[in-house]
Amino acid sequence: MVIFVPSNYLMINKMEIKKLFAWAAIALPILAACDSGEKINNSEEGGGSQVEVTMKNIVGEWYLNLTGEGDVTEETLTFNNDGSYVSEVTLYRINDGNKEISSQNRTEGTFKLEGSILIGTVTKSQHRYTQWANGVNQGLSDWQNNGAYESFDSVQVSLLRDGGLLVLETEYRISDQVSESYAAFYFKKGSSLPSDNSEIQGTWYWFSWGMVEDNEWAVRVAVKFEGDDVDMVITPWGARYTGKYTYKDGIVTIGKTTFYTSREKDGYGGDMNYANPYATTTWRIPDADDYYQNSYPDGLSFPFIVSGNKAYSNFVGLTPIYIKQ
Repeated sequence: MVIFVPSNYLMINKMEIKKLFAWAAIALPILAACDSGEKINNSEEGGGSQVEVTMKNIVGEWYLNLTGEGDVTEETLTFNNDGSYVSEVTLYRINDGNKEISSQNRTEGTFKLEGSILIGTVTKSQHRYTQWANGVNQGLSDWQNNGAYESFDSVQVSLLRDGGLLVLETEYRISDQVSESYAAFYFKKGSSLPSDNSEIQGTWYWFSWGMVEDNEWAVRVAVKFEGDDVDMVITPWGARYTGKYTYKDGIVTIGKTTFYTSREKDGYGGDMNYANPYATTTWRIPDADDYYQNSYPDGLSFPFIVSGNKAYSNFVGLTPIYIKQ
């Protein structure tokens, strides 16, 4: 099978999925109305029940903390009773025991609910960053207004895991017939987070459209959990990582990894099976002079939150929605 995947394929659509209200809601279904606080689905396997989307149930502080490549990203999203919201993102790293902030972004706006559709309007979007002079931290700059941003947009809202997980989902239109779903998600402040790895056991695929020449659906990332062993394949990179993992507070943390590649020494070619990368793909440990080497020798971490046969995650700035196989 011939492919035409660019080397940065995993980064495609990054802007569409990282901006909270920069999505277009396309033919999104409205959940059936029920009494305030009523659980919509009391038998949702692996993750509790879905809760009705109401002002009462979404008001409060939501958050998501991510660690990667030495940096920590803290995101908070606060919905207020008066119909306003504040979104804050702080990027920092720990240096000699101190929290060293690199940058901060803050977005303010208003919102309203129409069924389970959240319609948001941005009123202010600003950022600030750490200033340096001769290698010395001069502190954060003043707040500066961001450039152009979407002032109005809509997303589908779901409250999963007994209302402790907020999912903002939309469909990204690829063609008249094809669209892909993307979702940002946040944990309710004070909620109980999953730490039982029995929930995540099995094989999970994130599918994407247009990665192969005949525009079929293909596996973009695959991850398999068996006990405390993990096997992760990133098909556009021709990369496979195996190792041991732990699961705590919704975060998968993989220790030192063994890296395999399906590519030739120059970084091209290979026989990736995009329908099932664990089946017939030929994997090998790269030589010292291979183009591709292990990007995560000391391990990596990512959130992985199960709701029924779906799992929501975050990886290299994207928000995969995995389907259990």
